[in-house]
Amino acid sequence: MPKPLNVLILEDNPIDAELMLLELRRAGFEPDWQLVDNEKDFAARLKPELDLILSDYYLPQFAGQEALHLLNKSGFDIPCIVVSAEISEELAMECMRAGADDYLMKDRLRRLGAAVNNSIKKKVARDEKQQAQHEIMMLLDLSRQAGAETNLNDLLFFIADQIVKIIPPAEAASIFFYDKERKVVKVQAWAGFKDSDIKELEFEVDGSQVGRFFHTRKPALIKDVSLDPDFKPSNKPSRSSIKSQIVVPLF
Repeated sequence: MPKPLNVLILEDNPIDAELMLLELRRAGFEPDWQLVDNEKDFAARLKPELDLILSDYYLPQFAGQEALHLLNKSGFDIPCIVVSAEISEELAMECMRAGADDYLMKDRLRRLGAAVNNSIKKKVARDEKQQAQHEIMMLLDLSRQAGAETNLNDLLFFIADQIVKIIPPAEAASIFFYDKERKVVKVQAWAGFKDSDIKELEFEVDGSQVGRFFHTRKPALIKDVSLDPDFKPSNKPSRSSIKSQIVVPLF
């Protein structure tokens, strides 16, 4: 199945652009492309949603180096491959130092598919590294807060807030404690919920969705809570809008 590819092509020769698109399709991509040949149009279409930029090095009024400068200035991490009819090894290395992921000659476009795949893999690796660094910083912040916090309740609310920040799609989080005498799990802290909708919330460990995870002690992703037979709909506004859940027992 073809892989969608949102690509911006900086090229003043439509035939060369078509040849690039042909090679992308040959390599298994389904390009959604835009063609520009000047600085103004390039800057206007430079968006973070792009998967790839293919840039000619020599244009009448706009060079590949300038395109790389604009890309770097934007702050967007978009793989960019320089494609040129002729370029010296020295200029090619300058492009790489300026942020290009790769370069190739127009008479060797057969290598374009492999170059694009490699550039996308490097982008994924950069994203994963950045996300890991972000999570490490969040955990360090959490550990510093935990070390300084003497009030358990305040610490739990801080953790719930961090969960929402660490997991970007998450809109809310809640932490429950088990009451052994009453055999219920009761909410202790939350973020993203209206206080009046969740305060004092508790579930019996038998016959409830929360109880099921209490017994299995395994994390789970519920993509559609309406399909879970143990999920109890709520008439509370900020809880009734729950569509999916991640449940992680911490014992």
